[in-house]
Amino acid sequence: MNKLVYNIRAKTVSPVSITLPDQDGFPMMTIGRNADGTLVKTAYIPATSFRGKLRHALVLFQMAADAAKGLVWDLFRIYECLLGQDSQSESKDDLRVDIAATKKRRESNHIIDVWGCGLGVSARLKTGHLMPVGGVVVEPESFSSVRKDLDADASIFESMSKEDVEAFEKRNHLNAQRAELGKKIDAIEASLRAAKKEKDAKTVDALTAQKDDLKKQVDACAEQMGPMKNSTKSLFTISAMPAGTELAGCTTLIRPTAKDFEMMLKTFDLFSRDPIIGGNSTRGFGEIAGVIQISDDDGADYGAIEFGGHHPAKVTLTDIGKAFAAGK
Repeated sequence: MNKLVYNIRAKTVSPVSITLPDQDGFPMMTIGRNADGTLVKTAYIPATSFRGKLRHALVLFQMAADAAKGLVWDLFRIYECLLGQDSQSESKDDLRVDIAATKKRRESNHIIDVWGCGLGVSARLKTGHLMPVGGVVVEPESFSSVRKDLDADASIFESMSKEDVEAFEKRNHLNAQRAELGKKIDAIEASLRAAKKEKDAKTVDALTAQKDDLKKQVDACAEQMGPMKNSTKSLFTISAMPAGTELAGCTTLIRPTAKDFEMMLKTFDLFSRDPIIGGNSTRGFGEIAGVIQISDDDGADYGAIEFGGHHPAKVTLTDIGKAFAAGK
């Protein structure tokens, strides 16, 4: 046996909201082509989002446990364990791996050994995307919401001082003015992109000047608003994978040990207690639940983990799983 296989079947209990830096809206993946050659795309939960949630749950638990014993992690350890970042390995010119040093580092830090860190310590835990079951194409849904301001309830002003009411009204006026300027900037940026694409230097220069002038006006509004410059009243839209979406994915652990096995059971238990992926959890997004079947690469059954519901995971191990957990 060279690896453990965690086959995941899950369902979104609520809509799931995730954003990636290189995509607008919910992450989409190409899974094929139509007869006319157009791409077929589906929503999916990226492996980075799922893996990041698992890693954070485990590391934060371990940090809290150590802190309770009076052991406080330094900043370097937090970065390497929580984010897998090692600036020293990522910035050095010589990318050759020091095998002896890597072995020593793995032995001294179990989290790094399993989850990897920087360019020097490769992960033994490999995480797959969570994809819609059966190749089903899932389209994201849009959810709109309004962030309200004080004037949503006029009775509030009855308990405020005259000076604060006047300050609110001034702020409200400046905020509306700033919002209108923002719309103009958005329109100019769209035209600016088109001009740059057409390589129209004269138009680019003119639009850039207009944009800079509008930004100065926005800054002036914000300056007059003082410490209350953050906008509270706004309409926003959230793009999310629909609730009830069935998902499947696979996570594997190379060269597993009984200690690794225990770590992964703990990790999935922590996730089960807070089964939220992505953002906007305070608005009811991100919850999933499901079952993880554990086997090895020879097909032997090690058991299953039921997760979700904000409760401890329900772990059922077979005799093979129990023997492995015991180090036999």
